[in-house]
Amino acid sequence: MGVKYLTSYINANQGSFLTRIEFSHQDIIIDGSAFVFHLYREDIGMEQCSRLNYRLGGEYIQFAKRIEHFFNKLKQYSIRPFVIFDGTCILKTYKVETMKSRIADTIKKAASLRTTSRDVEILPPLAEMTMIHVLRRLRIPFIRSEKDADSEIAALAQKWQCLVLSKDSDFFIFNLNRGYVSFDKLFIDDNNDCLVGYVYFQQKFIQRHGIQSSILPLVATLLGNDYVSLEDLHEIYLVMHIRLRDTIKEKIIAILNWFKKKNITSLQDYLQSGVLSAVPQGKTEILLAKLKYSIQFYSQNVDISVIEGHLRREYVPSSSEVFKDDEQDDYHWITHLYRYSRFPSFALDILYSKSVTFRPSIEDIKLPSIHNCTQALRDIIYSVLLIKQQVNDVVYYPNQGNHVRRYDSHNQEDETIREWDRINGYNYAAKYIKLKELPVFLYKNQTLIPIPYLHDLRLSNRKGRLQFLLTVFDCHDTDLKELNLCWWLVVVSIRYWFKRCIQESQHHQLYCLIVCIVNLYYDEVKEFPALQDNIDIKLSHTFVQWQFVYKISIYLNQILCEPLPQLEQPIYSGSYIFSIYNKTKSDLDQSRKTTNNLVSADTLACDTELYFKILKVVTK
Repeated sequence: MGVKYLTSYINANQGSFLTRIEFSHQDIIIDGSAFVFHLYREDIGMEQCSRLNYRLGGEYIQFAKRIEHFFNKLKQYSIRPFVIFDGTCILKTYKVETMKSRIADTIKKAASLRTTSRDVEILPPLAEMTMIHVLRRLRIPFIRSEKDADSEIAALAQKWQCLVLSKDSDFFIFNLNRGYVSFDKLFIDDNNDCLVGYVYFQQKFIQRHGIQSSILPLVATLLGNDYVSLEDLHEIYLVMHIRLRDTIKEKIIAILNWFKKKNITSLQDYLQSGVLSAVPQGKTEILLAKLKYSIQFYSQNVDISVIEGHLRREYVPSSSEVFKDDEQDDYHWITHLYRYSRFPSFALDILYSKSVTFRPSIEDIKLPSIHNCTQALRDIIYSVLLIKQQVNDVVYYPNQGNHVRRYDSHNQEDETIREWDRINGYNYAAKYIKLKELPVFLYKNQTLIPIPYLHDLRLSNRKGRLQFLLTVFDCHDTDLKELNLCWWLVVVSIRYWFKRCIQESQHHQLYCLIVCIVNLYYDEVKEFPALQDNIDIKLSHTFVQWQFVYKISIYLNQILCEPLPQLEQPIYSGSYIFSIYNKTKSDLDQSRKTTNNLVSADTLACDTELYFKILKVVTK
């Protein structure tokens, strides 16, 4: 992420650029999205730590403990953290090609799961949600930006005079008086009750290279970043005598020499030096726009009043970059919930642009996209978000799970939703859903039930919203009455997954999932087996499918103004569920038990009654 190869350059010269500092008794700002990726990969400040696996679908119990341990250390050292997460895709202007490139890399990683026993770093689907739950439980202030959060983090850190923690080379460019520490340069010092960080200060960089801080954003842009690619810079590099294969150090020297030679102190000076003369005419306009956008991104000239107000729990202005001025009042309640992760990002994408991006996950590349399993649920969400009146007579049949057709292309006169997803192996492309084909009714017990519109939900009663939610999952409250209310959302998601995603021959997987969820809920699992070789990726694919069903179920519940409480604790562990599967499968093979007796008492360590209550609802 960020400026290409700049991190390796700083690390190779850390004696010149990084300063060892011990810190406690202060505020810090944490880049939440970068933190999720880093902390799942490795623990903070630990030279050796147990590795959390990816290919089994996630180790959320251990991940949650890792998060809690870090924030408890901050509390012990009197460090007050504020966490800011990246926002929706829709405002990440000029970052589309970067996102597509990363998605292509993820697809290649997913493909390698079939050919190698090595783990691959694809973030499990519930990782960020797990961190949000821990932050809520520990009462750590956090907020979600409406866009790429880096510039807001930098602006707020400068205003509050806070240190920034992240792992993004863009922060080498921002002006941060208190500095920036990469997560991998952060250590815990219990002997002195403090954190130790190797802090980067922009002043050291500009002094070493003899440049003004005002020109640094232009230097970063010309090195290539998430907004301006090396391909964009090809012709400019020819004019400046820079080779694509040059090292980052050689590129920096070449850029600075050009600046000195041409006496460049601003973007305007740079453009007047004739660098765009070699750029093809059709490319000039978009390249110029990208250059300006990138430099503006580093300026820290952003409105942080909303972010600041939310984090301080103070008055929050009614302001949004997503919705237009005439929509502010109608959508203020949505953006407020969204900032606290009580309204899904992808729903904001749909409201704003009718376009959504689904990222590849731990999945079998030879099977259809793992996101296909939630198509019917997403259709209901689209209807709630976009269909203001009954414009057709399309009906959704919950007992059948029918979904709206996806088209490869669309006519301009048709109003559509665009879904980006993996299609046919390695291909990543858009499919189109016609709004006129979205359902407006649910069919239940020979009755047509209208699908409610988003802005009517705030005024509707909880009972009506709950009945609609259960109807979507082909359930009734009488089916679930023996279960505590906190279990309902989990159970209906398992029911949907069982009915739509797995075959009769895979019922064994259902039993294993329920055992895993029940035992983890009661915190009865103390040891998690190590990752084994020759993991069946098809089995991982199936269990990750349930995670996405559960995730979309949570999103639908949020959009319906949460008629059901959410179980905010980890209830899945890849290593544990695979150990259950292998043990019970072995028992089955050896004793030829029937599937009804598959889960023996010694495997189901706790609350057999709850297990069978869940199984009864799911298989009804």
